[in-house]
Amino acid sequence: MHVRFTSVGLVPLLVFTAYAVGHADPAVSATPTFAAHEVHGGIAVDQMEGGEPGVAKAPSLIRLPGQPVLVVKDGDGKEAALWVTAPSTVVVRKGSSETDPLDGRVEPTWENEAIRLTIEPAGRPPLKSDIFEREDLGAGPRELTRAALLSTDVEGSYRAMLRDPAGEAVGWMRVRVSLHGASPVRFEAAFPHRVDEALAVASAEALGDELDRIDQDAYGVHRGTIHRP
Repeated sequence: MHVRFTSVGLVPLLVFTAYAVGHADPAVSATPTFAAHEVHGGIAVDQMEGGEPGVAKAPSLIRLPGQPVLVVKDGDGKEAALWVTAPSTVVVRKGSSETDPLDGRVEPTWENEAIRLTIEPAGRPPLKSDIFEREDLGAGPRELTRAALLSTDVEGSYRAMLRDPAGEAVGWMRVRVSLHGASPVRFEAAFPHRVDEALAVASAEALGDELDRIDQDAYGVHRGTIHRP
C-alpha cells in the first residue's frame, strides 16, 4: 500500500440542492484538509494539511503476529503504525511496535446498522461523527448502513459532521463509493488540527473496513476488497 501526499431534471436538482444546504454548517470549513483514495494494497493520500510527502504501506506481504496493518512514514522519516483490533476499530501508535506510545484510536458504533465513528487523539478531546448520510439522489438507503441489500445500494456519496464533546460541529468526513473505476472508494475530510496524518489515515481505514463488510454481505456486483492486507 502506498500513501502519498500530493497535493436530470429540475425537480431532482432542487431536492438535492435543498438537502445539501440543509446539512451545511457555516462554522465548519467546506474545504477539505484531507483527501485520499483506495489503491491496491492500501490508501493513497492526495491531500493532508501540513503533511509532507510520505508513504504508508503494510510492513510485509504476509502479516506476522503482532505486526501492524499499515505503517505511515512522513517526510522526516518518523513512523506511526495502525492495528485493526476489532471490526472497524483502528489503534494508532507512534512507531511500528505494539509497545510504542499510543497516538490515538478510531472506534465505531452502530445505530440501526448505520455506522458512526469516534476519533480519539491520545490525551485530546474525542470527535464523534454523525451518521453518514447520503448526499446524492441514489436509489439506496439514505444512510451508510449494514442493512443495504444490494451492492448498488451502497454506491454514492455520504457525509457526516464531526462533533466535539459539547456537540458542536468542528469538522466533517465524506466517503464516495463506486463499483467501477480504478479507485472505488474515495475519502475527504475537514479535520481539526488535533487529528494528525496517521489518525486521519486510521479514520479512512476504519471506514474502508466497514465498507468491505457491507460489500461482502450485499448481493450483486462487488467492488472487491483491494486494500486490506
